[in-house]
Amino acid sequence: MSEDKKIDITSTAVEKGFDLIKDFLGKIIGPPIEEVGLLLADNIRIFRFRNQINLLKKAEKIAKEKKIDIKKVSLKILVPLLENASLEENDDLQDRWANLLVNYIDSRQNLRSTVFPYILGQLSSEEANALDFIREKGIVDYMKLNIYDAETSNLVRLGVIRQLTPRAKIKDVKYQGYGEDDYNETVVVYDDNDIRFEITELGSLFVDSCKINK
Repeated sequence: MSEDKKIDITSTAVEKGFDLIKDFLGKIIGPPIEEVGLLLADNIRIFRFRNQINLLKKAEKIAKEKKIDIKKVSLKILVPLLENASLEENDDLQDRWANLLVNYIDSRQNLRSTVFPYILGQLSSEEANALDFIREKGIVDYMKLNIYDAETSNLVRLGVIRQLTPRAKIKDVKYQGYGEDDYNETVVVYDDNDIRFEITELGSLFVDSCKINK
């Protein structure tokens, strides 16, 4: 690579580049970055660290209130759980993260699945609430979920719900032949508008793992 084509990674170049997008970052991060006095990476690290601390505090409080005998949890579970939870801003989902952690460390339970932190990290608050609703009702019509197609597809993709086969109807159909050859036939017709979902076994286990048993 020639000298004039080398990437300039000096502190001056980084600061100039940061100045160009500072206003935009201020809009998408929240408080003006000048008030924080940190570069983007530092700002995000502190945000994630605070979330992790708050998560651990919530989990500790729940464990004390429920008098839970704490056991050690595998790093294969703990690390992705803390990493994913550190990016969460929604209060409802933060509570679910805390509950999930408590259930992992509860010695009375045998929760060992490593997939639950991944699933929770892929859900919006609306999707999580829709999943709870399906878990409660058993089978739910799509129109009652109050979420978008993409959100329903995400729940299916994660394997926590499944779409049911449309209900069949028996219908007499008249076919026109030649002369006296007209005839009727009984056929099975499926209603394309019959869109229903039910929770999977994985989905049920996941929902239960994000709640604290009373």
